[in-house]
Amino acid sequence: MKVLIAINEEEFVKPVLNYFSQQTSIMTNMEFTVLCVVEPCVNYSYLSIHPSVLIEDLTVKRFKRASRLIQAMASSFHLRFGNVPVSERMLEGSPADIIIDTANLSGFDLVLLGSHKRHGVARILEGSVSSKVAEHAKCSVVVIPLCLACDTTIEKEADQIDAPGVSPVAGAIVQQNSIG
Repeated sequence: MKVLIAINEEEFVKPVLNYFSQQTSIMTNMEFTVLCVVEPCVNYSYLSIHPSVLIEDLTVKRFKRASRLIQAMASSFHLRFGNVPVSERMLEGSPADIIIDTANLSGFDLVLLGSHKRHGVARILEGSVSSKVAEHAKCSVVVIPLCLACDTTIEKEADQIDAPGVSPVAGAIVQQNSIG
């Protein structure tokens, strides 16, 4: 089973590891790709008033941060699960579009990503990457709410659907999509 893990926050490393700790019986048949998408700085109109040097500096910092996140996830996987195959990808673009394209074009069976659970104006302005991925990916999608990372109790927001070979974790939203 090919699993794409899309991360953008350090807080998601622990819940992702905990999620797969419950899947140990099938871990030997899984290969993982950790993906971090860096949004281009030019998407933010307020940056257009800043000199290009500042924008370049911000871009470099974003790529360094993404690299650290990917390495943290990959090394945590190796520490927890041993010699499980984990590849690393860092791409630039719209997070939802990149995750969907990567999942669909590379034949992943499962996408796992986190959700900030934004509401109201924040959701309108920033959109929901997890919602868009769950809607457009051709494979099953597991969304782990950020509040699971801080060990708070949350209510299930949707009926959980079992992805093939993957059992849901408390609080995770699982969407099983069909290919085609």
